[in-house]
Amino acid sequence: DPWFSGPLPLGGLAGGDLFLDGGPSNLTVDADLTLLRPDSSGTTEAQITGVFHLGDSLGVTDLMATLAPLDWGTFGDMISSQALQGPGALRMEANGFLPSGIMINAEATHVPTGLPPSRVTGRGTVQRTPEAILLNVNTELSPLSFTSLGSLFPDLPLTGEISGPLSLRGPLSDVTVDAELLTSAGPLGFRARFDARNPANRYSVESDFQEFLLSSLVPKLPDPTRLTGRVVASGRVLSLESVAGDASVFLRRGEVGSVQIDTAMVQGTVSGGLLRLDSLLAETNLGWVRAGGGFGISSDSRPGVLTVEVESQSLEGLRPFFMGEIPLIREDLTPFDQDLLAKEGVDLDTIPSLEEVALDGRLQGRAVLEGGLDRFSGEGEISVEDLRYRSDFLKGGRFTFSAFDFPGEDLRLDGVLETDSLLIREFSFVAGEAELNLGRHQ
Repeated sequence: DPWFSGPLPLGGLAGGDLFLDGGPSNLTVDADLTLLRPDSSGTTEAQITGVFHLGDSLGVTDLMATLAPLDWGTFGDMISSQALQGPGALRMEANGFLPSGIMINAEATHVPTGLPPSRVTGRGTVQRTPEAILLNVNTELSPLSFTSLGSLFPDLPLTGEISGPLSLRGPLSDVTVDAELLTSAGPLGFRARFDARNPANRYSVESDFQEFLLSSLVPKLPDPTRLTGRVVASGRVLSLESVAGDASVFLRRGEVGSVQIDTAMVQGTVSGGLLRLDSLLAETNLGWVRAGGGFGISSDSRPGVLTVEVESQSLEGLRPFFMGEIPLIREDLTPFDQDLLAKEGVDLDTIPSLEEVALDGRLQGRAVLEGGLDRFSGEGEISVEDLRYRSDFLKGGRFTFSAFDFPGEDLRLDGVLETDSLLIREFSFVAGEAELNLGRHQ
């Protein structure tokens, strides 16, 4: 059969008018069809006119296709059961032959009930040369709704809408994507390159962002998560075991919840299931973190050795994590503030005192971890000075520990805590020492 070598990847009921004239190399089509899928209440109406050239030189002449209304689940029968679902429309005009380039002008909409709509338009050419298939397409997102897509794909971590221009240029084996988008998190520009035939085979991406409120796009992040900086990454992702690539992240400033980031830099590579951190340095209002070394990220990777160091000259910034947000402290109020609050009916005794919300001290720590995500062991030390928590006070303390077989069945944590001048409520201790042994019982 010259038309179909196997059964059609569609089910349901089709009705309407279909006119075909000619052979595969010069087939005139005039169709007005309605398709009803057996597992959907939605329908798809298709009007298609034009000439298809399906011989040695593929192409179309004066093709006009309109699918409106469109049940997007229809394409799920042909592509994947996880394809887009819901009502919308698809319109396309095309003209030309692949060797010289097919001009395409298309528009797609997705209009789910009770959710934000999406609209994507595209215009450009697709050309086949002896060496490759070339793309030169400009698209416009106006907008694309991650909120609606998230209702269909629960694992999608994004929400909100994005809009703006996006272009695709180059051979399918090395497509360059340039975008200048407006998102609910702010403007976002990026350039990416990938192999469109197998996107996981090779990719690179670079992006600069300014005051980008990432938590508005990824609601599971602490609110607010706002970042300014640059990301550069490249590599390939065939499987977790065969991930290979390198990445650099530089943040000039940012905030993650109540943590204020002054600067942060991460440079690393992944190869053979081993993550190697060339450098990780972050300076925040809580202190600084430094890390370097290697760590396995797959079950069969060779073990790595990762060193992590932290230091904080003041733990006051941790107060929101332990006590929540505290808008007012009694000792910070001026006499004018106190009079104003009293006139508004605020009982000043309900405002916490400095002693009731005190949290401060200095901390230093270092840990060396050996292994990977599947299983690791390590040892380290944490020291504190002048640690104050509400009315409790510790002049100095040190906790040394060793951990084994995390997170395996034989995991064990051994530690020794030494303290100097400890005050807990009304109890005072000149010095103290405690030994800790934790393990998992079968």
